[in-house]
Amino acid sequence: MINILPDLSKFIRDNNGIGVCIKFTFGKYTDEFGFDAKLFNECNYKKIKHSLDSYVGWKESYEEIIVGADEEPRKIIDSMIIKNKGAYDIFVTAETKDKVDVNDLNNNEINLYTYVWKRHNFVLKNYTYNIGDSIQKLEIYITDTIVNENYLAHSSLLKIKDIMNVIRPEDREEDLVMEILQKK
Repeated sequence: MINILPDLSKFIRDNNGIGVCIKFTFGKYTDEFGFDAKLFNECNYKKIKHSLDSYVGWKESYEEIIVGADEEPRKIIDSMIIKNKGAYDIFVTAETKDKVDVNDLNNNEINLYTYVWKRHNFVLKNYTYNIGDSIQKLEIYITDTIVNENYLAHSSLLKIKDIMNVIRPEDREEDLVMEILQKK
């Protein structure tokens, strides 16, 4: 984990601007298909949700239900992929805070759970479709960029490690081994 701190700190410093947010998305990267931003396993989603719900120290937490549409940033300014030996890789984006709606006629609703911490928001999404299985996603947003970028990079990686530990099988003591795979 330590070996990627300088690159992640630089990414945060270079993209720390007005109207920009840094987001960490859990998913899986393959050379053939690129980055797929979903949790892939409903059991992992339930473990993560249970862990987030059971913590009582959140600044605040809330649930929203969004019908028929999702949102995406108006623009992705910069990105990098963090490859991990564990269950999930991480897609890091610097994107506009300004969002646009994306309509999907097959998207029945999105249950959106937001957990607010000091400098991060954890956003857990459960997409329900008219046709096919539901899809779950997890995103972590940096919400306070006034502090040092080295602190933010380290703090963000610790939060990612906490999530990875929630879903890691108990009999596997594998540490997180991360590398920067791709920088835009």
